Amino acid sequence: MEEMLGENDRVRAIFKDWMTWVPPENAWNAYLKFEERVGTLDLCRAILELFIDHFPTPASYLKAAKFEESHRNRDQARLFYERALAELGPKAFDEYFFIQFTKFELRHKEYDRAKILFKYALDNIPKDLSLIHISEPTRRS
Repeated sequence: MEEMLGENDRVRAIFKDWMTWVPPENAWNAYLKFEERVGTLDLCRAILELFIDHFPTPASYLKAAKFEESHRNRDQARLFYERALAELGPKAFDEYFFIQFTKFELRHKEYDRAKILFKYALDNIPKDLSLIHISEPTRRS
């Protein structure tokens, strides 16, 4: 209601109070989309940083990286991918995370980086955690 009345400062205050309760992800998304609608990208970045602080998972870093990429800030997006690896350590050795990071590099025609990432992922992701299970071909008689 406050947003419809143009009371953006009140909306922001409501969201800030709400975030102190550390609500689920959909609440953070609503806050982020509000700030994006009103064009305050610096506040969006601050929200994403808080989100990462409260939910330090590969998915949180991916969300921040995709946000930066959608706003044409490639270097900042790459930093989120790299931060995830540095800050999460083995928790970031997730197949989906590496696929997204590699796709990011490929979209920006950074083929050498993509190749290095792919090799690193192959060498470091535990085989038992892989989403892709390659089975032996079955013989038909």
